[in-house]
Amino acid sequence: RFLVFIKGKLNMNYFITLFNYNFLPQGLAMINSLNKNSQCLIWIVCLDDKIYDFLKKKNLGFVELIEIKDLEKTMKYNYKKGRSFIEYCWMLTPFLFKYIFKKNKNVKELTYVDADLFFFKNLNPIFEEFKSSNKDIFITEHGYHKDHNKTDKSGKFCVQFLTFKNNNDAEKVRNEWELKCIESTAIDYKRNILGDQKYFDGLYDKYSANFCVSKNLNFYQAPWTLNRFKPEEAILFHFHTLRVE
Repeated sequence: RFLVFIKGKLNMNYFITLFNYNFLPQGLAMINSLNKNSQCLIWIVCLDDKIYDFLKKKNLGFVELIEIKDLEKTMKYNYKKGRSFIEYCWMLTPFLFKYIFKKNKNVKELTYVDADLFFFKNLNPIFEEFKSSNKDIFITEHGYHKDHNKTDKSGKFCVQFLTFKNNNDAEKVRNEWELKCIESTAIDYKRNILGDQKYFDGLYDKYSANFCVSKNLNFYQAPWTLNRFKPEEAILFHFHTLRVE
């Protein structure tokens, strides 16, 4: 299915995300807005059977579903032990890239997107910035408003829209990130750990030549950017902590 679907789609942008049924409203809003603003294929790792069954019935042409059990079969150990649900979700992020790249060599780059993003505009300016950089990894900064700066605790970078190329240089960074996430994805400020995210401060320091850090902070808006940017400049908004009751 992977090979048949992807051949002939050379101009596709490839994305991956994960969520469970409790996150369905956010997830549906995200994938539909992404499809509206990008020629894309989105892999969704379904974190429970209920979300898998729901999305399978929807039969969305721009979506490929991955059951969590199939991803877990590729792992050496059961990493759930001793982790909360959210810590386990964070631990999975680096594995998502490895899973897709091993399944299909035709995918030259893959972008992870948080399920609570919403896209308002065409994504071409983002991908053009990455392409012109000739780098291996694309990442965004939080872009904190000066009155809401949590860099010390949450890190400089935000794992919300993260692209890895399918090459050896990117894999070296991804693998190191994976090992760190296996060790811990807790929220532990004393140990300088915040899920899967704050590790990128150190990874960037070590592998800065491989990173394209977006210069267009106004494209990626969120509660923590407050009124730092004009709303109409946003390509995406990160609806962090938004919950549907």
